[in-house]
Order: sequence, then structure tokens, then C-alpha cells
Amino acid sequence: MKLFVLFSFFASSVFASGRVSCEIRVDDSKVFSKQVETTLKTKVLIGETDSVTAYITANADDSYALEAYIPENDSRIYATGILKVRNDKLTVSMWGRGSLIDVSCDLM
Repeated sequence: MKLFVLFSFFASSVFASGRVSCEIRVDDSKVFSKQVETTLKTKVLIGETDSVTAYITANADDSYALEAYIPENDSRIYATGILKVRNDKLTVSMWGRGSLIDVSCDLM
């Protein structure tokens, strides 16, 4: 019984995941939308457009990280936050001379 409880705790912490609904907006127009399943400490591709490639990573304690690569500027932007209850949202934005890029994810 102790072994089962220990395995259950270990499995839930290692394989913890969350389902998020993400979108990429460029110049205030939605260019990509996708639902993804996250797994603890694994970078998951949200989507890729000409303007941006976006990823989300689930970390411990309901913490998530968004990463966006913008090839036009050869730059990356990051945001971290807590997604704990349904509809909690995490957004990362970049505004430059050429465009406004937003990547956001909501916990489902």
C-alpha cells in the first residue's frame, strides 16, 4: 500500500499537465489558435507563423512560462505566471516599429 501511495504521488508530480487554449495575434488580428496539453517541465509548441514561433512550459506549483521567438528582430520574449483556475490567462507581448505581437494562453 505504501508503495502505491508513493508511486501515485510521484506519477502525479512528474506527469502533471494542464490543457490550455492559446492564440497568436499579429497587429491585433488572430493568426493562430490552438489547444495544447502541457506536461511538467516540457516545452510545447503552440504555433508558428512568419512573424513568431511560440511555446508554453508547465512548471511546478501551477506556474507556466510563455516563450515567443520573433525572427524579424532575432529576439525572444518571455512571460511567467500562475494558471490555477479555469480562464486564468498568461500573455506576452512585443511592440516594435513593424508590428504588435501578442501570444496568450488560457487555462481550460
